[in-house]
Amino acid sequence: KGEGIIGLSRSLMYAGAKNLIVSLWQVSDASTAQLMIEFYKQHLNHSGNMIFADDLRKAKLSLLRSKDYSDPYYWAPFILIGL
Repeated sequence: KGEGIIGLSRSLMYAGAKNLIVSLWQVSDASTAQLMIEFYKQHLNHSGNMIFADDLRKAKLSLLRSKDYSDPYYWAPFILIGL
């Protein structure tokens, strides 16, 4: 009980994933999709640079500034695990 995020994340890291973005609680599909779109837009703008934490931060700020997803419920649960 309560080991879902840790167990799944650990398994994916053992399988070879270097970085993961996970959610600490259930979030709507629409807001998650918007966050991921913003994350990849940020990442593609400087694809030679592998600073995923900065990309995630900018994606969260984008949701924070939006009309529909400014509540922390939508962007706060996402964390980066890895390098």
